[in-house]
Amino acid sequence: MNLIFVKIAIAFVLINSNPGKIRTTANSGIKWISFEQLAVKMAQNPKPILIHVYTPWCGYCKRMEQTTFQDASVINYINAHFYAINMNGEEARNIRFNGKVYQYDYNYEHRRNGAHELLIELLNNDILYPSEIFLSSGYNVKLIKRGSSTSASYLELLKEYIDSLS
Repeated sequence: MNLIFVKIAIAFVLINSNPGKIRTTANSGIKWISFEQLAVKMAQNPKPILIHVYTPWCGYCKRMEQTTFQDASVINYINAHFYAINMNGEEARNIRFNGKVYQYDYNYEHRRNGAHELLIELLNNDILYPSEIFLSSGYNVKLIKRGSSTSASYLELLKEYIDSLS
């Protein structure tokens, strides 16, 4: 009897703590880069820029991480066509982007967690998590997509954006 209980307990622990079940951004396969790395990469080989904006508490953001960003087609397309940045919209650090330093605004519109000045500027004061910001190789905002996406709809969005550049 005790052996059956031990086996059930071990199975429960393994099922609920499987590190491969929920993969972190670092292991997702998408080649995320930082804002600091972006300027160097753009000088070497200009490409469109994709900024995925999330927060750690956002359920829709977590779902995209667990599904959309695990899809091989999405991963391959992003890696082939974009420089991708994974931005925590509530991270309190300075970001140097396009010759300007942006800070975290703790009091932005009296939000509980504030927001980053760069995010406020790029999303034109209309912050929603998750959001996708598409920038040209000249750092101009070309498209904003707010809300979560399935793998299929996200891949379609990526392809439509790249097709629109031709």
